[in-house]
Amino acid sequence: MSVERTAQAASLAQNRRELAQLQAAAQQADADWRRQQQLADAGFVAPAAVEQGARNKALADRLLHQAEADQRAEAAIRAQSIAEMSDAVHGLRRGLQLLERTRERLLQRAPLAGTLSGFALQVGASVRAGDRLGRIDDPAGGVQLVADVDEYWLPRLQPGQAVASDAGDLVLAQALPQVQAGKVRVLLRWPAGRSPASLRAGQAVDVRLQLSAPGAALLLPEGPGVQSRLYVRQGSELHRRDVTLGRRASGLVEILAGLRAGEEVLISQPPADNATLALP
Repeated sequence: MSVERTAQAASLAQNRRELAQLQAAAQQADADWRRQQQLADAGFVAPAAVEQGARNKALADRLLHQAEADQRAEAAIRAQSIAEMSDAVHGLRRGLQLLERTRERLLQRAPLAGTLSGFALQVGASVRAGDRLGRIDDPAGGVQLVADVDEYWLPRLQPGQAVASDAGDLVLAQALPQVQAGKVRVLLRWPAGRSPASLRAGQAVDVRLQLSAPGAALLLPEGPGVQSRLYVRQGSELHRRDVTLGRRASGLVEILAGLRAGEEVLISQPPADNATLALP
């Protein structure tokens, strides 16, 4: 654009010089013709010299008029070219603005400061709106714990319940209602957001959530054979017996009725659905 303007400025200067020269030539031809006319009237020059002076004057006038017309035409063309170039520049600017807006839409800005983790995006990967790109850990803003609890306890989970851990006491902030694989997820937080500075995202912490007062209970390890019908050992055989199951927690099942302490039971999957099984 600047090169084009420089060329146009040089062309204008050249046209002005040529026009000035033609104007001077026309003025000189007119002066010569008038002088020769006066001399011819006095009888000092021949009429032929006056005619030649008139022809020179007419030629100079025609050249001057033609140059002025050419300059006006060139000025009109130049103005049209400038307008077209201006439109082209505006179009380029609009295109650049569109590219800038497109680039801004492609940029992903973090909503908060922190450490990026879980970022597995690869070059050339297709990403849709709403896709998870990673996780931002904010150590300064504190952390919360996530735990999975057996769905049996869902009705008894209430926000604000106290939770004990090796990293300090917490409170139950929220119990998510979705059940996956027999578990519900709960969110645990430290009071007033005062989480230990030593904790980092992804770290495991042992927690204890007590939903009732401590008391004696008959417990069995959780297993596929621990159902409402248990196989209890009697000598060299296993006899099926109806029992009443209670609460479940930490891989243990409470037995409310149908079994006495010290009795041996089958907690693995029974080999057959018979009332009595012989021990090998």
